[in-house]
Amino acid sequence: MVALRTDAAPGVRLIPLTPVVILAFLASVGDACAEPLRIGVLASGPTTDRRADWTPWVEAVATGMGDGSDVRLVTLPPDALRAAVLRKELEVVITNPVHFIEIRNAHPLSGAVATVDMDPSEPSTPYFGGVIVRRRDRDAWGTLSALSGARVAYQDRGLLGGYAAPMKRILDAGVRRSSLRLSRTGPGYDDVLEAVLDDRADIGFVRTGVLERWQRVSASRWRELEVVAPTAVDGFPFVTSTPVYPEWPVVLMPHLDESRGRRFAQTLLAMEPGDEALVAARIGQVTVPADYSGVEALLRDLRLPPFDSPVMVAWDDIWAAHRGAILLMAAALLAMLLTAVGLSRSRRRHRRNAMALATAKQAADDERRRLRGILGAVRAGTWEWNVQTGELRVNRHWAEMIGYRLEDLEPIGLETFRSRIHPEDIERVWAAVQAHLRGETSRYDVELRVQHRLGHWVAVRDRGEVVARDAEGAPLWMCGLHLDVGEPQPVPVPDLDP
Repeated sequence: MVALRTDAAPGVRLIPLTPVVILAFLASVGDACAEPLRIGVLASGPTTDRRADWTPWVEAVATGMGDGSDVRLVTLPPDALRAAVLRKELEVVITNPVHFIEIRNAHPLSGAVATVDMDPSEPSTPYFGGVIVRRRDRDAWGTLSALSGARVAYQDRGLLGGYAAPMKRILDAGVRRSSLRLSRTGPGYDDVLEAVLDDRADIGFVRTGVLERWQRVSASRWRELEVVAPTAVDGFPFVTSTPVYPEWPVVLMPHLDESRGRRFAQTLLAMEPGDEALVAARIGQVTVPADYSGVEALLRDLRLPPFDSPVMVAWDDIWAAHRGAILLMAAALLAMLLTAVGLSRSRRRHRRNAMALATAKQAADDERRRLRGILGAVRAGTWEWNVQTGELRVNRHWAEMIGYRLEDLEPIGLETFRSRIHPEDIERVWAAVQAHLRGETSRYDVELRVQHRLGHWVAVRDRGEVVARDAEGAPLWMCGLHLDVGEPQPVPVPDLDP
């Protein structure tokens, strides 16, 4: 009988290698060889230069996982953290709300699994806001509406409490952003307060909790400051000038195994305020995930990254779907214009060409009416795909074709489309896309089935082509349209090219 030796002492005990024993041994080996759980933390604000403080927290996470996971933590600046997400070098990300929205807008991410209070101020709270401060002896800046023309000190535009929230409060009071004289100070909130006290700025933006800390460590200077437009928020322990927003989200990456992600979330949420691991990492508390839609709405209203690009207008959709028809209409209008110019230059030719002009005008009118009918009748779903980033832009007809409103699908990425393709069609569709990207076909043109919100499959004709390439010939943007071709046979799609 084959056996494993379990000790070297006299009286060796032998364990029969039954199937149960073999499976248990292989499972233990699998746990020992588990892939590392890599956690990326944004290196800004409270986390700067504090990586060593995370050691007890990392050990507590590894213990709580219970699967022999090798838990590794790295702090990264914003751009490096965003790049690590793109390269799938992290399984978990802990970042501030603004950076979370920026990353989620560019890459497919899940929602937050927890919210952590990353500010060491007491008492701990999973929410924070912005504070507008002035010198107490400067009555001119005592109200929001009086802040037009003020010199404003702030730390960084990427901060929610330290820039976006106070700025939104001022703009909502009717102050024009262009009237404010913005000045970026040093790396900390203390530098903002010093700028106000030294009369280098009329007002300053800081996050909640900063003034309370100053009250404890520098009471004399704290008395020289006053909060502009203090706002009462039920249950919130700090003075604030703005509504409050959730603290830092903890986000699991899509490639993380579901069972490991669940164990991580359970381990994190089981940590109680005051735990040694949380205290060492200067985390106030861990709570269930908060709603970050308010943060996104704030950034959209202020046109801050990632929503600082020019607004895409409906003409893009119209051009992508009806380029041929538009060119025909433009040609007809141009012909009419040239004819009118010619007539104005030579009245002598008027009678001779009157019949021809009338005929041309009638033809142009007929063509214009026909093209207007086409534009009104064709309800095509249009799409634009950024090949480099995976960003996908669609119009409302694309969403309605499969039973959704456009806002139901946001944020939209390539996975939004791929997840709704019939499993039997995915390989064929993706092969056609790749063939076109490699230049093997003049256009991408396939028929496929897309799942409707009610569960049935919608047959569509999907056409597109690369419309922009970089200097080296790599594809940048691909545009196209979806047409519902019905069941069971597809309806031929007219060629919309000029």
